[in-house]
Amino acid sequence: MFAFTCRGVYFALLFYSAEGIVLSTVDDQLPIVEVDDGYPSSLMADFQWLLKVGCTWEDIQLLQKESSKASSSSSAHLRHKLMAAVDAMQSAVGLKDLGQLHYEPIRDTQNSVVIVTVSCVTECHSCPSVSLRWAKIGKLTKKQLANSEESSVGMKQVVAAIPQLIAFNQNRQCNLSRGLYLGYLKLEASVDLLQVVVPLDMPSVLPHVKLRDNPNVSKEEWLCLKSDEKQTDSKLSLACVEFVQLLYSKAKELTTKLGVSDDDIEKHHVYNAEVVELSPAVAFILLLPSSDKICTVLGQSSPMKQDTSFTMLPLPLFEMIQWQTYQSELIRLYCRASATLDIDQLLVQHCMREAFSEDEIKTARARQEHISFYLKCIEDVWRGMHWMAEAVQCGRDHQISALCSVASLREQAIARVSCDGELSHKTKRSHLHYTLSML
Repeated sequence: MFAFTCRGVYFALLFYSAEGIVLSTVDDQLPIVEVDDGYPSSLMADFQWLLKVGCTWEDIQLLQKESSKASSSSSAHLRHKLMAAVDAMQSAVGLKDLGQLHYEPIRDTQNSVVIVTVSCVTECHSCPSVSLRWAKIGKLTKKQLANSEESSVGMKQVVAAIPQLIAFNQNRQCNLSRGLYLGYLKLEASVDLLQVVVPLDMPSVLPHVKLRDNPNVSKEEWLCLKSDEKQTDSKLSLACVEFVQLLYSKAKELTTKLGVSDDDIEKHHVYNAEVVELSPAVAFILLLPSSDKICTVLGQSSPMKQDTSFTMLPLPLFEMIQWQTYQSELIRLYCRASATLDIDQLLVQHCMREAFSEDEIKTARARQEHISFYLKCIEDVWRGMHWMAEAVQCGRDHQISALCSVASLREQAIARVSCDGELSHKTKRSHLHYTLSML
């Protein structure tokens, strides 16, 4: 317990308080448990699964008991070890809730991988283990820097990363105030990974600018974005005209802030297939770059990648963080059901391989169909939450039916003011000033 060697997979705990102290061992390192002494090929897939388990820590013992029935199976082996490590950590600190998993494991130069869970505690309670105590962050850092042992390289990296781990944990819990926002969707793709650009100080949402306090979009306002820009002779309300103007000006503001060149601004598009509702109080309209720039390849430069106020998160992890921030109870229920069914599926696959008689095969196959049915039901219900995948596909395929160009917004903002004869002279003069400012 709490030993760190040169190679393997580990599970570490970072409990911190506002006073700058952390839970540590008597050897001045973070509490850490060995999961596996190798580097399994399924590590990242099992880490994705552990993120679900991290939403329902209280079910660890039940999941561990179920997975032990198929622990000899290669597909369930690491998951069983991960749950055993989590259970050991829960026992050591005397708490079920271990906080939130950091979005990526920490790797060192000696092929060690450390999965870290982070939590802010309001009071530094005593721990049941005599091997643990509370210590200043500076003390841990000083002790690790002075440690010349080869086996401490991984722990040095973890301790050195404590400020970043704490900052990310605090930032991911920040909520936007009530309102309607314009969000900027930008991605980077590699061979097997799709990452999304997010603000470092609020990684649960896209880079954004606030449109207004009211998060709702009226039917008339939305039809403005879905109608052809040439259809400017129809009479529209003042509120609708102002909405188009607001959207155009905020699109310019956002793209300028993100370092987009003037030539590229009007090549952007507003995604008009849906308004993304993160919660009843927070909604987003998406702004997409042109189809050839929405997704850059690994190594390709862009202004946002050079800006240190942004970072990139793998798409599934970004969605998980966003749901935990804005739909915490819903994601908890989903993860609980999904993680349990994933274990059940591994168990039934194990039973299928071990089945010998016709009755055993028939029973296992019926169980597999039953579990597959429920997994499909969960995924069908959850598919509606994966708004980003549809937006990305639309932007990359340049599906015009679901896009409204910023250039067309500009034309609408100008033309619809001049064609609406019901506006008062005073209102027309104010809109004329606005129109001239956009030229």
